Amino acid sequence: MEFAIVFHRSRPEAFPDEAVREHVDRLAELDDQGRLIVAGPLGDGTGGLILARFDDLSQARRFAETDPYVTGGWETVEVHPWSPAHRANDYLDPTLAARHGPSERHFVALPLDKRDWPCSPLPGQIVLVTTLDTEGEVDIAPKSWLSMAAFSPPIIGFGCTITHRTYVNVTETGQFVINVLPSRLAPRAWAMLSDYGNRRVKHADLSFLPAASVAPPRVAECVAHFECIHQHTVEFDGGEVFIFGRIVSATIDERCLHDDLAIAYGHLDACFFLQNRLWVGLGPPAGVPLS
Repeated sequence: MEFAIVFHRSRPEAFPDEAVREHVDRLAELDDQGRLIVAGPLGDGTGGLILARFDDLSQARRFAETDPYVTGGWETVEVHPWSPAHRANDYLDPTLAARHGPSERHFVALPLDKRDWPCSPLPGQIVLVTTLDTEGEVDIAPKSWLSMAAFSPPIIGFGCTITHRTYVNVTETGQFVINVLPSRLAPRAWAMLSDYGNRRVKHADLSFLPAASVAPPRVAECVAHFECIHQHTVEFDGGEVFIFGRIVSATIDERCLHDDLAIAYGHLDACFFLQNRLWVGLGPPAGVPLS
């Protein structure tokens, strides 16, 4: 269930540093649990707002009333059940579709070169691909042209170019790991683009875990991993390729197996590349799941 926690300032002085740290730590913990939707202070300085998921009203109230801003007497708090209204649920009005038909659309031509698209209609999930060279040196590279290609056997593929170390390593060793990057780490993907080889691994400030079935390591900070054996590469003009691999082992953060799918996908926290180093998070699921 979603709840709105509304804080109201009762004392004008600034919050002590210790209270701020504790408040932020609690938000981070709530986010780690996949429960936080959004939070922040009100722009006029009169309080703040947390939108989050809890099992019931009593759990939401316990969280709100034990916030250091409240226990320290700087703010009072109200807790209200909250129902998100968005396009997927017709803004909570089932009669909207009949009353508000689609507006007339006017289509314009897009350039055929994706690099010239002013707004990309094809967001790509951001992953980190880890490989080893023939000397056993680790390489890590961000990729965003990614797709499952088959169920049985499980085949996954990603776009690359023949000048990339990833392509060279996969071609020579036949193995790679696709690591699912959470949105909070998306800025590190851009930082990697300015480094190469060992410098990229060092400056990425990420740690590695052994893989179960292949030699390249998994990225510990990522939320899921797909260990793959190279199956096939499709080559295109201009040195671009699409590399396909058979998934031989897969792991996921156990918190993503939560019965509440909103919390599960909150833990997954996948992110998608748009354009010009812009990215977007997955957001909460919407729709009606099949029974």
